[in-house]
Amino acid sequence: MLIKALLKGTQLKTCLDIVWENVLSPKLKVVELGAATGRMYTRVIPLLNSQPTTQLDYTATDIDVTKLSGGPASKLEALGAKVCMPMKSID
Repeated sequence: MLIKALLKGTQLKTCLDIVWENVLSPKLKVVELGAATGRMYTRVIPLLNSQPTTQLDYTATDIDVTKLSGGPASKLEALGAKVCMPMKSID
């Protein structure tokens, strides 16, 4: 519910503006966990890139990275993001 509200409303832009105002460097690294489900990258990347001096390093990952292949992967690539394989747990 929270993710859907953030994606549809203006609250996400407000949150990202607050983050941007409080960073000390134009370089911003973001890792989105659960990107196949949440798909925050569809809104976050364009909003952060709207800041003219942003140097964005965005990485998306999911526990099932195969869900990010195909359409989502090409969309992430078009937005300039990376897809990262999750680390396997050591049993």
